[in-house]
Amino acid sequence: GPTAVTLSDVLADPTASNALVAAGNGGVILFQTSSNDTLYALSGAWLEDVTALAAGDGLLWLADVGSDSVKTVLYEEGTSSPGSEVQAEIPLGLGVEVVEMAYSDGHLVLGGDDGTIGIVTDRPWVKILSVSPSNAVQGDVVTL
Repeated sequence: GPTAVTLSDVLADPTASNALVAAGNGGVILFQTSSNDTLYALSGAWLEDVTALAAGDGLLWLADVGSDSVKTVLYEEGTSSPGSEVQAEIPLGLGVEVVEMAYSDGHLVLGGDDGTIGIVTDRPWVKILSVSPSNAVQGDVVTL
């Protein structure tokens, strides 16, 4: 398996016996659970530092902290590996490391290592709010 990369996120495929692993400057690694084997699935100059993954609507979303963006490639859950051509790149301008992402119903929700929460969607927004930061601990109720 890979030894010179930083493994930061795992995206288990619910319909197949594999998982995709965000591997920093190593791109994305395909882990085959049936054979306990790792293969490089995506790498190249277009990926700088992959820290988080999400899948939905036929796409794999990759948080690329090195370019402060989210990139997409074609990916159908249940297939062995994602496509290798970037379909879209969305600049984030956050300046933080994205450590978690989830995709649901046309919305990509991402979380930064400093508590930043971002939402990427092609749906219109009607209001933009800025709130003062506050701290929460496990068990606290937080409203967004």
